[in-house]
Amino acid sequence: MRKEKEYVVIAILGILVIFLASNSSWSAKKIAATNWTGHINNCNNRDLKVDPQSQVRVVENSARPSGKNSGRVIELKPSFSIGDEPASFFFKYPFDIKLNSRGDIFVLDEEQILHFDSSGNFLRNYFKKGQGPGEMQYVTNIGIDGENLVAFDPYPRKVCRFDFRGHLLAEIKINELPTWSSLVHINGSSYYFVSTHFPDTGGKFIRVDNPNHFQVYDENARRLQELATFPVSGWAISQGGARGMLETTKLRVIPYRKNQFVISHTEDYLLKIFDVEKKEVVVAFKRKYKKIKIPEVQRTTAWVGVNGQRYTYNATHYNDILQVLVVGDLIWALTSTVDKNKGLLVDVFNEEGKYVDCFYLKFPFELKPRPSGLGMSMALDYEGKILVATVKNPDETFSLKKFLL
Repeated sequence: MRKEKEYVVIAILGILVIFLASNSSWSAKKIAATNWTGHINNCNNRDLKVDPQSQVRVVENSARPSGKNSGRVIELKPSFSIGDEPASFFFKYPFDIKLNSRGDIFVLDEEQILHFDSSGNFLRNYFKKGQGPGEMQYVTNIGIDGENLVAFDPYPRKVCRFDFRGHLLAEIKINELPTWSSLVHINGSSYYFVSTHFPDTGGKFIRVDNPNHFQVYDENARRLQELATFPVSGWAISQGGARGMLETTKLRVIPYRKNQFVISHTEDYLLKIFDVEKKEVVVAFKRKYKKIKIPEVQRTTAWVGVNGQRYTYNATHYNDILQVLVVGDLIWALTSTVDKNKGLLVDVFNEEGKYVDCFYLKFPFELKPRPSGLGMSMALDYEGKILVATVKNPDETFSLKKFLL
């Protein structure tokens, strides 16, 4: 079962035991890594490439946007809330959510791809476990391409394309994909992926810049092409065949304008716009931002066990940017600043990377961010008028909620 964690934990090529910090049955030696604030130490990895933003000027924005109405509060107005429907589905751990042009909602959960209409009525579950046509072992990503739902199963490395009535239209096997790959976008015959390779740390638990490769698969040409590499920081250990890693941030690749993506891959305040045709970052931008400390009572320990030893990491600060959304030509950076009375601070940038607006998004429930994310999946419609999210309730169950902005 997929379990809720503070960080992404990757384990490959050997015995890797992963527990929660509260597990008292583990008796191995504990090796701790303190929160790191200096320059990232590169591991020996022959696949490491120059970050494509290195030749791009970074737009340095001030702490305040240019908009006159900045700092306002936008309250989310509840439209509906959906809990478990025993006859049809149970929310286990929903971890991805998508909207189509009609406002239908698609929720990816463990062994479930749940389809709801815009009013919240349950329509179907696309997931069928197996190895036959349209059947899947474990789906890690879903996406919307026009009038189709696309699901990615990484272990047979196949993509299944369905219409919105649940009928299988096509199934594509992409054997060229690396083992650890995620589907981030689909545009016709072009399938965009992010893949990672495990770093060689020489038996040490060290801070690494792990290359994440942005790739596109052309279905017609049957060719996988690398577009760029973005480093993602984390703590890693490799000892013989046993390996483990704790990522301290996430690579986010968000579809933007035609042939462009918004990229976020650092703990610090930095965004980039990547152009697929040019295969380069066309603009990088940031603003002055004060890092937010994680309250002591909310700090948790992330750890991995390798060869009988436990390796831990304790974050003391949130990532500056916890989520990125796109509304038309505007880029919303959902920051780690949370005001109890106003809500979550959202910064707004234009296509030139200029800081043009900010506002507080007030949720009708208490936000509990994690070090590298908001702790819930969400999707926004293209006009920025509807937001849907999967929210964890006080009783540990989940609900699908729709809000109007």
